[in-house]
Amino acid sequence: PGASDGIHRWMGSIAMDHDGNMMLGYSASSATSTYPSSWYTGRLATDPLGTLPQGEGVFVNGLGSQLSTGSRWGDYTSMNVDPADDCTFWYINEYYPATSATAWRLHIGAVRYPSCGGGADLSVVKTATPDPVAPGGTVTYTLDIVNAGPDPISRTLAVEDAVQAHG
Repeated sequence: PGASDGIHRWMGSIAMDHDGNMMLGYSASSATSTYPSSWYTGRLATDPLGTLPQGEGVFVNGLGSQLSTGSRWGDYTSMNVDPADDCTFWYINEYYPATSATAWRLHIGAVRYPSCGGGADLSVVKTATPDPVAPGGTVTYTLDIVNAGPDPISRTLAVEDAVQAHG
């Protein structure tokens, strides 16, 4: 059982997103206060090695126990990262909605770290004023740089443009 709470944690399954963050899903139960449940914890890539300091979360708390002794537990537990975004963790695990011999159910849950997939998402728009330019006139270019991402731009941005003369 856990060192301080008496809750057993077993049948773990772990995965890592594209930022190097990890999520661990597992079964949790105790003899007196926690029916078999589906919980998770994890660590960010920047957390100290050998730790899971991101706290515990609950996919589903069980509401009953398994009465039979011939059934196995945990054959259907798996933590996977969604290939569509490489950030969302999908977890599947068993739980009991009520005490019974074999009426377990599967729960599928998803969770992700808010920081995953971050970064700057830049676009550059160039406009010329005036447009069109009169013969012998002067044109001024304006560059608008838009950051649609969640993170600030953290390095120098250099923009080059070649203006061709026609005449």
